[in-house]
Amino acid sequence: MRVLYLGRGEFRTNFAKRWLHKLRQSLYFSDQDGFFEQSLFSQVEVIPCTFTSNIRTLAKECDVLLVNWKQPSFKTEEARIEAIDRVVKMAGLPCALFINAAQAQYLPSETVLDNFDIIFKREPFKDRNRYNISEANKAKIVPTMIHCPFVHAPRNNWFSNVYRLVRTNVPVCRPGEAVYDVGFSGADAAEHSLRRDVWQKVLDAGFSTIGGLQPNPFTKLPISKELQGLRFKGRKYRDSLCRSKINLALDGIGQYTFRHQELLFLGAFMMSSPSIREVELPMPLKENVHYVAFDNLDDMVEKMRYYLVHDDKRLRIAVAGKKLFDEHYNPIRHGREILMALQKIL
Repeated sequence: MRVLYLGRGEFRTNFAKRWLHKLRQSLYFSDQDGFFEQSLFSQVEVIPCTFTSNIRTLAKECDVLLVNWKQPSFKTEEARIEAIDRVVKMAGLPCALFINAAQAQYLPSETVLDNFDIIFKREPFKDRNRYNISEANKAKIVPTMIHCPFVHAPRNNWFSNVYRLVRTNVPVCRPGEAVYDVGFSGADAAEHSLRRDVWQKVLDAGFSTIGGLQPNPFTKLPISKELQGLRFKGRKYRDSLCRSKINLALDGIGQYTFRHQELLFLGAFMMSSPSIREVELPMPLKENVHYVAFDNLDDMVEKMRYYLVHDDKRLRIAVAGKKLFDEHYNPIRHGREILMALQKIL
């Protein structure tokens, strides 16, 4: 199968950042799209295109048009919709849409969805009735998930092969490495206070901790010194996760974040905010088997105290989460799921 892929557009930023992003993208699949794109490329022949490409000519050699909804170069939603609509009409092919927005609740308008035959959506709601769209459009939704930054996803080119020789792999957590009770390090959320509320509750409960919050890069709202913590990078970030007996995975922009994937990859014990129960993943992640979730702040503290004195149960869940991740975070496996979905619209 040949897929004409209108990929993620250019960022509206300075030349140096755009150049570095292009360089990184030439080496490996990354960012939020990484897992989906690596999976796609593993099973089909991908013909990249842009809004300035000769779409009609390229489409003649392809079977399906796939559109990445995230196009940050457009200043308005109307401009993005108009540009994508033009590409869809010029291609004249069965059309698929990839929505990589972090929020489970986000979907474009019904008018947009009507133009596509299938919709690949990052971590959608399990209950499709939560979307105020037609039954036909609900049936089009196929779940995919966010990339894991700790998993190297090389491109198939000589430049990437050279880079692979010098890149170091992230080691998983070792038994006995955890020394702190609770850990979390991340930016304050812009749209809710969950991270502040959770970290304050953890501190008030008297747990030994590692991490803390950093100001949100967009709102830049001040954070009390008590809640603040350094932003860990590179190996120090990995070590902060492995040195925590209980790692918090909290809502950010969306319900399921890079942190969830990183903890599963490392084999670290994960305690998630309750919204994880609402979303669907392309892997059968089960509460109290692969992770633990809390109902509210008091329930969180109670569960923390329980798992801190039950090392065997905490370890069992962490090991099960790691095993599940290793089996299902598989681009070839997910690529076949993507291919099967695309074949149905031919």
